[in-house]
Amino acid sequence: MIVEATHEHAVELAETMGEADRAEVWAGAHHTPGEALMRCLRGSRDTKHSWLVDGRVMAMWGVGHYTPLSVEATPWMLGSRELPTHARTFARGSKMIAAQWKARYPILRNFVDARHTLAVRWVQWIGFNLLPAIPYGPDGVLFHPFESVRQ
Repeated sequence: MIVEATHEHAVELAETMGEADRAEVWAGAHHTPGEALMRCLRGSRDTKHSWLVDGRVMAMWGVGHYTPLSVEATPWMLGSRELPTHARTFARGSKMIAAQWKARYPILRNFVDARHTLAVRWVQWIGFNLLPAIPYGPDGVLFHPFESVRQ
């Protein structure tokens, strides 16, 4: 079930976040899972969702904005360690969500940890252009920029 993301969902997911996502949020900005999720929620004013399975948070995602007037937005998604057991269902549903993002926001850009192979494949699966990895974050870990630019 997809619902609007809440603070309570973020608290739960911070405890159950998968190891690759934990490594990604640390490498990207030295954030703990809780810090990363709270920042994402605050930055995603109108587009933030949680996917629940049997009442448990499997994933949270949304789109943040650089500024209120910017046409460029930042998609994000973080998942629980149980998400891979539901990967097929999530992957199918996420294509629809990505299509909605692309229809709403002319420019979508973010970075994905190059070590997080499932996330890299997911970004490609939902139709983003994956660019060559570059050093990113405080420790210079390799991340792939990804984008969707509507013409």
